[in-house]
Amino acid sequence: ARLGGDEFVVLLDNPANHAQVAAIAEKMLEALKADIAFGGHTLHVGGSIGISEYPQDGESASEILANADRAMYQAKA
Repeated sequence: ARLGGDEFVVLLDNPANHAQVAAIAEKMLEALKADIAFGGHTLHVGGSIGISEYPQDGESASEILANADRAMYQAKA
């Protein structure tokens, strides 16, 4: 889902473990690395991902999103 601007949320229903979540995030980042040809130019896109999991990172949707946001800013740093 698009939250706004350049922020998106991906929900995984019952992932097997944290390693599976991390592997999916890595695949998403790898897919973003593909160059995009546009108007005679080559565009390079990247991203940062913050991961939070229920229930260890929050009991409510707002807590989980806030923790994912913090994790994303740590990833950017």
